[in-house]
Amino acid sequence: MDNLNFYRDRYLEYCTFNRNLAPGTIYSYRYDLNNFIFFLEKLEPPVLCWTQVKRRHLDHYLEVVSEHYSVCTIKGNFSSLRCFFYFLQEDGLEFDSPFRRFRLHMQKPASIPISLTLGEVTGILEEAYRSENPNAFQKARDILVLELLFSGGMRVGELCGITLSRYDPVEKTIEVIGKGSKNRILFITNKEVLSLLDDYLALRSHLSFRNGDRLLSDNLLITDGLLPLKPIHVRGIIKKYVMASGITKRVTPHTFRHTFASLLLEEGVDIKYIQEFLGHSSIKTTQIYLHTSSGRKREILAEMHPRKRLGPK
Repeated sequence: MDNLNFYRDRYLEYCTFNRNLAPGTIYSYRYDLNNFIFFLEKLEPPVLCWTQVKRRHLDHYLEVVSEHYSVCTIKGNFSSLRCFFYFLQEDGLEFDSPFRRFRLHMQKPASIPISLTLGEVTGILEEAYRSENPNAFQKARDILVLELLFSGGMRVGELCGITLSRYDPVEKTIEVIGKGSKNRILFITNKEVLSLLDDYLALRSHLSFRNGDRLLSDNLLITDGLLPLKPIHVRGIIKKYVMASGITKRVTPHTFRHTFASLLLEEGVDIKYIQEFLGHSSIKTTQIYLHTSSGRKREILAEMHPRKRLGPK
């Protein structure tokens, strides 16, 4: 029996059916375990059984991945492996876990998330609205993708996971399923976005039948081929209109999430509300957005510093 792959598959089935983890999480676990299995099989001599893995193997693996991945990625990778080895022992395998004396000490460098200015967001949206795409459904969907990312600060997986049943046209809300299957409510307050959503849904309904095939997907956002929109499609949409607007910085779906949080902070919104909007479990995660541009700092001091009230001296 292939010990490495057998217990990997057993663990992924457990995560899927017993822990009910999201497909994206299962994909990440599989990716992390496959990388480690590949490493173990290439050792001299190869390690072909999970009970043979020792702490020295983890130390060696850490050296290898440190040359290719960021601190954040490495920490996530080793967290996946630690949980997996805990499962092996709970599942009845008797061995000394290599993680029992293993400690991962890596300091993530401080970084300020890249975000867009309001002017840059405007430029991207203007390019989308005035595009001459003859496919009315595709144009409406692309604009809706951009508007929802900016309106709600969602992760790309959350956006693609929205279903028709989670949109309430009366309350004008969308229920979002975030990390750890935690639900939160996104409020659609902009009239233009609500109008766009109605137009898109009307166009979507016309696709219910094509060549005699009924549209089965309940996903709000779909492709022209009637399949659920995936993150790779969203990235393509963003890239298209970012390039058209002339922006040279790297813009991803998560950039819109950073922009959503940063601009709300600049408007004076309490960080506790932003934490809830983003679906962060801890306020510490939200605090990475506690930065302002040099221009905004200058404006704040010019407008609000008490020296203004003292008069000339």
